[in-house]
Amino acid sequence: MKITKISILFILVILIGCGSAKILPEKKTRAYELSQKGSEYYSKADSQKALDYFKRSLMINESIDNREGIARDLNNIGTVYYSIKEMDNALKCFQEALKIGEEIHDSLEKGVSLNNIGNVLLKKGDIKGAIEKFQEALRLDEGAGNKEGAAVRLNNLGIAYNSSGERDRALEFYQKALNINKEVKNSRGTANNLSNIGMVYEAKGELESAIEHYRMALEIDKQIEYSSGIGIDLYNIGHVYEGMGELDKALSFYERAFKVNERLGVKERTDRDLESIKRIQGAMGKRVE
Repeated sequence: MKITKISILFILVILIGCGSAKILPEKKTRAYELSQKGSEYYSKADSQKALDYFKRSLMINESIDNREGIARDLNNIGTVYYSIKEMDNALKCFQEALKIGEEIHDSLEKGVSLNNIGNVLLKKGDIKGAIEKFQEALRLDEGAGNKEGAAVRLNNLGIAYNSSGERDRALEFYQKALNINKEVKNSRGTANNLSNIGMVYEAKGELESAIEHYRMALEIDKQIEYSSGIGIDLYNIGHVYEGMGELDKALSFYERAFKVNERLGVKERTDRDLESIKRIQGAMGKRVE
């Protein structure tokens, strides 16, 4: 059975900008607040509201020619487009953000934009092109001492190599990313890395190791109450148990995943969960509703 590779969605969430301790002018402050609100809705899988808030932030930043803010908003808008599979719109936003990053000589913004372009290329099947973008972004982040950014790029390199079937090399990059995220205490990044490592072990048939890493990811996502991650972790654990023939456990985890994803309103995931539940019920000879 084909493994569903969905962890790349976690990676894009890290694109949201960080706050600043200094007092900002009124319009910059309002734009930043709208951007943060968009981030909140994105983490809840409400793409439409996230897009609305990011676009409102962009309008304000454009009205005051805040180039750094415009680039940030474009990356965030592109992130939402990516999540709803509008790849051409996403790529356009990321390329515009990269151009601004180059104009203002902002290596961190350039790294984010290159990373995002790499994600789109990976989604389009251009693995070589994606790896080149991730490596370029990684060099920028390492040069700037941006450890969290470097962890994201390393994780994405792992995804790219995993997509090309180079499992062991993928594990190396995931482990490097995991070590950094643990060091900087980035819980969501840590959970994401653990989930991706679990996927590699599952693909290699090392199911006990896969469950171990999925459970560690689930524990962290529960601690930080990251519902989107919890839904994915529960599904992944159920998927492994199904592969092991432990159908009662598989059914339980699929049902729990469905409840989480139903509350989030993510139709793609709930459809997948229901399909898995019905498949297990049929295999167990239970009545399929």
